[in-house]
Amino acid sequence: MAKREAPTLIMRVSGSGLTPVSQMDAELVEALPHGVDLEVRAKFNKRSRPQLRAYWAGLHELVKATEAFPSAEHMHEAIKFHLGYTKPLKTVTGQVVHVPDSAAFDAMDGGEFKTFLDRVQRLCLETYSFNIMGGAQHGREAA
Repeated sequence: MAKREAPTLIMRVSGSGLTPVSQMDAELVEALPHGVDLEVRAKFNKRSRPQLRAYWAGLHELVKATEAFPSAEHMHEAIKFHLGYTKPLKTVTGQVVHVPDSAAFDAMDGGEFKTFLDRVQRLCLETYSFNIMGGAQHGREAA
């Protein structure tokens, strides 16, 4: 018999307690038996959309400046692979290969993405002498 997955509740810290964020969350809380103990995993570091846009803009500029990869998307995948952000994939022949993992909003919280960006920035400075998070600054003087 398959184990049922528990619903995800999105809660907001308010005062000394937690408040449901949406009507659906409130209904899920209301359906819980009174006195039940819950295991809560706090995931609260939100990702910054401006930070993400700056990252992608920087990758596009780096690709234009270096022509190291055909596109920013190709570079992004290569960077994730190089930095070890991979997951194993079993092929139809049974061989296990590692492929780049996701860096999407639901895959990395704000802290994890900040660490990723710091590592990418170091890699780009060391490899290409290019500051991807510094706008138009690039070339040897950015290192």
